[in-house]
Amino acid sequence: MNREEKEHLTLQPACGLPSLDPHVTKDLVAQSDMLVSNWAEFSSLLINLGAAVPEADESSPSVPEHVATGAAWLRERQAFQGSVLAVTRGRHGVVIADCDQEATYSIAVDPRGGGVATRSAAGDRWAAAWTYFRLAARLQEPEAGIAATKYVAEFLGLQPGRYEVSVECLSLPLAA
Repeated sequence: MNREEKEHLTLQPACGLPSLDPHVTKDLVAQSDMLVSNWAEFSSLLINLGAAVPEADESSPSVPEHVATGAAWLRERQAFQGSVLAVTRGRHGVVIADCDQEATYSIAVDPRGGGVATRSAAGDRWAAAWTYFRLAARLQEPEAGIAATKYVAEFLGLQPGRYEVSVECLSLPLAA
């Protein structure tokens, strides 16, 4: 069954997943088509599966490279064979590793005239919007990530035209 014919399984490895047995975790991740988490959850997932993860918080400029490296590590070990994974970084944006396109995108919001406070669960709202734009609206990357980012920016109170969304495509290999 090809990726278009199968049901989509989107996995969000929140608090509990990293505490599962590594074999169970690997099986769950391997069965998912999309993986979405925040940086802390993604780091914990990688560590639980045996990867060496550099210490960095979500604001670190090296996070996009770490996400791409982590995605490649998962694919090399066949721990994730899905199409795309996204890692949110709070007010610092999101990193999306599109394994089908073999591209990693770093997406961020630049509010003109000052930002707004990031509300609790903004990352979960982004994940839900992104899943919708990927599956229901059938957008690809980076368009789905941009659409979800704009949705959350406006939810947080930024008016259209009062912010810019930047996209950087990193040239890091994701091939398995």
